Amino acid sequence: MLRDRLRNQTPIRVSHQPGQFITRLLYTDISGMVINLSRHDDDNQLAKEAYRLHIITETSGAWTGLFTDSLAMSVYEGLPASQAHYPTRFG
Repeated sequence: MLRDRLRNQTPIRVSHQPGQFITRLLYTDISGMVINLSRHDDDNQLAKEAYRLHIITETSGAWTGLFTDSLAMSVYEGLPASQAHYPTRFG
């Protein structure tokens, strides 16, 4: 499911308390996922500090949502990114 979103470059929404931003999935494998950072530093800082994040994507009318406990700042192909372990549950 996430590999399809990656292949199709489907936008994803990262929601957290107190905000959200739209981004893209950069990489996924058995251990977790890497997402592109927001263009806004404030969004990135709030997401980094959030405990519970909801990641939502939609394609062809089908919504997929998942929860993860945190994002860790990382680097992907030389660019800043966020890394998350696979979700604690699908929602």
